[in-house]
Amino acid sequence: MSLRSNSVGFLQLAFLSVCAILPGSIYLVVSRNAIAYAGAAAPLAFLLGALLVFTNVNSIYQFSSRVSSAGGFYKFVEAAWGRRVAGVIGMAQLLAQLSPIIITPIALAWILDVALRALYNIAVPLSLLVALGLLTQAFMFAVSYLGVRLSARVAMISGAAQIAAILAGSVVIVLRSRYLSLEPFTMPSVGPAGFFLAVLTGPYTAYIGYSTIVNFGEEARAPRETIRKAIVAAIIMMAAFYTFVEYSLVVSVPPSGVQGLRSLFLPAVAVFSRYTGRAYSALVLAIAISGYFTGVLVFGSSAERTMFSLARDGLLPRYLCRVHERYGSPSSACITTFAVAVVMSLLTEAVMVELYGVVRGLLYGILFWITVMSVLNLAYHVAVNISLSRVAVRERLRGLATALSHHLLPAIGTAISLVIIYFSLVGLNVPVLYAVPAMAAYLAAAIALVVRRLRG
Repeated sequence: MSLRSNSVGFLQLAFLSVCAILPGSIYLVVSRNAIAYAGAAAPLAFLLGALLVFTNVNSIYQFSSRVSSAGGFYKFVEAAWGRRVAGVIGMAQLLAQLSPIIITPIALAWILDVALRALYNIAVPLSLLVALGLLTQAFMFAVSYLGVRLSARVAMISGAAQIAAILAGSVVIVLRSRYLSLEPFTMPSVGPAGFFLAVLTGPYTAYIGYSTIVNFGEEARAPRETIRKAIVAAIIMMAAFYTFVEYSLVVSVPPSGVQGLRSLFLPAVAVFSRYTGRAYSALVLAIAISGYFTGVLVFGSSAERTMFSLARDGLLPRYLCRVHERYGSPSSACITTFAVAVVMSLLTEAVMVELYGVVRGLLYGILFWITVMSVLNLAYHVAVNISLSRVAVRERLRGLATALSHHLLPAIGTAISLVIIYFSLVGLNVPVLYAVPAMAAYLAAAIALVVRRLRG
């Protein structure tokens, strides 16, 4: 059973990737995290994040010319290691792709609470914030259920609106600022650990959605060309966009004033209010928040296709690989993804808010799932990098180009990923630290499931 082929082309795929990267997040959580850890060097952190992404993109670029499947990454691994290893990677991939769907309602509730208090001194009941956050998941379910073509149209409109609104404000800031310099592109004083943490919690997680379109392999036109080209185009565009916007924020104040930006929950909102006016700042805030709806849509669509593929491979119940006759969507996987995401979001919010209060509790919930998403995402990228080298050895590929593309670049990407995983885990505190045993328990269960399902 396969999904409907020739449904989306290069431009649609590129914007699906852009929307998964969440352009509006630079106006919200991402810019705050980068400034909090890297200070004035936040733009440099975004460049390093892009370089890290490109070292991993190489393996995707190579494998995409060989494998086109709804399973995405784990099917790349299967080409090198077989079904059992790939099955475990597939289960890790599924949780990594579910994580942003779980995070987004929590993040939206936190952002709205902080922003409305800071901008308008309005306190909104938590129940309303939670309900508004859950609308993102309802939107994901409704649109993704109706098929990938509608999802692509929504992504193109949303992505263009987010980039245009934020970029226009950033241009105004740069033109009006008296503090332009190249200092933001010099190494910060926080040291390697702090800087790598800045890359992980801000820039890398900002780019992390680029690879979601790999799961549209069965539905893309000429997938072995369009998918990899769309990924490269999306990353180049977003790297330039993120770096410029972050630069506009740190040069909006004198060097001594960057510390003040660190203390703000939403520094971009404050800077835009000062340079472009509160009305435009509020408009951009609304557009940025709306981008979370399309971001969840793309991540959800990818998770649904991973779930669909795992069911088709016999690792999950067979009903999850049903395809809607009219819309061509993985309908049963759509329903299940929606249900799991809603339950996990509500559970996270209930536990964290009860223990730590609204603002801290929601923030801890975000960081918990960001840790899960980032570590597992990096882990299955490492698996794909190693798989590419194994394929080269097994097929006896030779030459300088092969050495570079199938061995050196994957090794660099793997090394950087492992370093960032290390620095992201050593500094964790309770309750975010609980993400580590949670991931370990999940992977142990995944191994047991794969062994049982693929026995014999």
